[in-house]
Amino acid sequence: MVVDQLEDQIKISIRDRGIGLSENEYAKIFQKYYRSDQIKSKVEGSGTGLYLSSEIITRHGGRIWVEQPEDKIGSKFIFTLPKV
Repeated sequence: MVVDQLEDQIKISIRDRGIGLSENEYAKIFQKYYRSDQIKSKVEGSGTGLYLSSEIITRHGGRIWVEQPEDKIGSKFIFTLPKV
């Protein structure tokens, strides 16, 4: 986890080393009940975790997104929250 103090917000990056996502899934993974086809058979879940995270962060005035790490292993989730 990496925490950066920006002028008026805090930026947090969290990296996993899972199976990763295709670029066309980046926008979908924050939708309620969405689960990647490549993970459905391997990991149990309801598809609400990232949706709820997105809702909480957005309602607090922040933003959340996902990127592919430089080494293309896993995913990198980044979110910002305003300083109070």
